[in-house]
Amino acid sequence: MRLDSVDSSSFDAVFYSGGHGPLWDLAEDANSVSLIGSFYNEKKPIAFVCHAPSVLRDVKDATGKSLVNAKKGNRL
Repeated sequence: MRLDSVDSSSFDAVFYSGGHGPLWDLAEDANSVSLIGSFYNEKKPIAFVCHAPSVLRDVKDATGKSLVNAKKGNRL
């Protein structure tokens, strides 16, 4: 399934596995950024392992604030 066809209302959570895909491709993919933002703003679980947290770089919350701005530890 292509990310541009995923409707966040059809899923309960999103999980990104590690590897080079999230680190290099998905971190800059507008569909990926939008999908993660949708899940976060709908208060649905989002999870990442290994290199996958790199996809959070450009994700913003409903107010436009970066999800990773001034974050420490393992919780958003």
